[in-house]
Amino acid sequence: MGTHRRHPGAPCAGCIGRADIQLVYSNPYPSVWEYAEAIGADALDVCACVGAVCPICGTACGYRPIPGYRRGVIELFPVYRKGEVRVARCQCRTTRRTFSLLPHQLAPYHRYTVDSMVITLALAWRLSDGQGKPPLERTLQALPADCDVTLWLLFCWARSVGQGLRGAHPVLAGWYDLSAVRCGTRLADTLREVAQYLGALGVRGPPRLEGIEEVLLRYGVQSGRFLIGTASQDRRTQLAG
Repeated sequence: MGTHRRHPGAPCAGCIGRADIQLVYSNPYPSVWEYAEAIGADALDVCACVGAVCPICGTACGYRPIPGYRRGVIELFPVYRKGEVRVARCQCRTTRRTFSLLPHQLAPYHRYTVDSMVITLALAWRLSDGQGKPPLERTLQALPADCDVTLWLLFCWARSVGQGLRGAHPVLAGWYDLSAVRCGTRLADTLREVAQYLGALGVRGPPRLEGIEEVLLRYGVQSGRFLIGTASQDRRTQLAG
């Protein structure tokens, strides 16, 4: 497939000059595995996605594609699947630093797909009968037996997904009615909040989620950012602050 969406706009000032920039690759494939097949066959035009302006130096330096890196990926639903994808990478000709393009189906610094994380949290809320107070072991028991999801990981997912949706709220509110969404500080509040977001965004499920792909793709194209997870350059900004 030769049609790709261009990465919107010039880079923010905070990104210029930094190494290890992660961009969201809003690709046209319905799953991360189809993306993996396409990039493995060199069927993706990275430059068409990024545009002429280099995200590192902020000029048309003629950045060049370089060999990508392998990244482990785990998907829990509809069936448990574990594998690797190749992440596209380019080098700025001015600074010699690199930037990568992570497909929108994945979140920075997470092995599990965004679908997997969101479905698991939606499942946790459903198993609580809308109260958010069950032993989370019930959620773990409902996951594939071969996966290595732990209670600690569930807490991390709740924090990451909740923060991502809250951060994207101003953009999402321009497309959807989010007036019913309420936030809170407890885990039960976060599970309820995620469920409210999914309902407002028209996402249906579990055991499968329908509609989340459209949200991830649209947000990535519009904002040039990851809906879930924090890119490496933003992590460094947070640490510096």
